[in-house]
Amino acid sequence: MKKVVFIVPDPLLERIDQIIERWGFSSYAEFFRFAAIDFMRNDGRLLPADNTLKEHTKAIRRVTAQKDAIAYEKDWLKHGDTTLY
Repeated sequence: MKKVVFIVPDPLLERIDQIIERWGFSSYAEFFRFAAIDFMRNDGRLLPADNTLKEHTKAIRRVTAQKDAIAYEKDWLKHGDTTLY
């Protein structure tokens, strides 16, 4: 087993201390081992979730653009092209 040493900013360390106390981790080492294992378990799901969010955003934009186009067409049909825009 290797020893890993790194620096943690104070605000982050304060949050880590709170989590360690709340969840009952016995040490920083136990917390960081758990965090590393949890990250590796979930790492494969992060990218697809991000891509899914991007696809949903694109779909919402398409629907919004279609609704805008339909509303414009309805206004044009109702008023004729001389009174709009």
